[in-house]
Amino acid sequence: FSELPRQARGLAARNPLMLRLVAQAFMTQDVPEGVSSLVVFRRYFDFFVPPDAKGHAPTPTQAEPTTPGERRFLALLVEQLADLKNVLVRRIVPSDDLITAAQQRGIPWDSHDGALNPYESLINKGVLQEFRSVEPGRPGTTKFVGFVFDRMFEFVLAERLRSEHYEARGADLERLVQLGLDSAALWGAARTLVLLEV
Repeated sequence: FSELPRQARGLAARNPLMLRLVAQAFMTQDVPEGVSSLVVFRRYFDFFVPPDAKGHAPTPTQAEPTTPGERRFLALLVEQLADLKNVLVRRIVPSDDLITAAQQRGIPWDSHDGALNPYESLINKGVLQEFRSVEPGRPGTTKFVGFVFDRMFEFVLAERLRSEHYEARGADLERLVQLGLDSAALWGAARTLVLLEV
């Protein structure tokens, strides 16, 4: 801890989650001077969920195993978690619904060589987690899935907003702040969107 740059120590000292994210995001390289929480989240996200690219081989700066389609799968998850048109933001969705939607969108799923699909890979890497619910009067359990870290959900949601051309000013920001009054995730995404545009 004492070997971290001053700003990284400040981030990690206030928040144990940030200490873990800094440690995991920069496990293969030194933490840069002047690191910010946004840099940590970007690095963590790129390490655990590398960009999808054909013929893209894992590098030492990526978590393994990496499975094709992970980013597309997360984009689909965020789409199901955050329905902005109907102002509905949830933390978890039923796993079966998400898996069916992924297969319908052609996200690589079945592997003949025993490799993990994006869902399994993201669970194994600790980006997503499953929850089980037992409902009285119904046989079995229902599986749900969501992000392990709420701040990571907020970061990925902010990335989605930016890709949909939301701006961190004017009417877009005002709308997000209004919606954020009822949803902590949207409030966090709005804050992150502001940082992404700085």
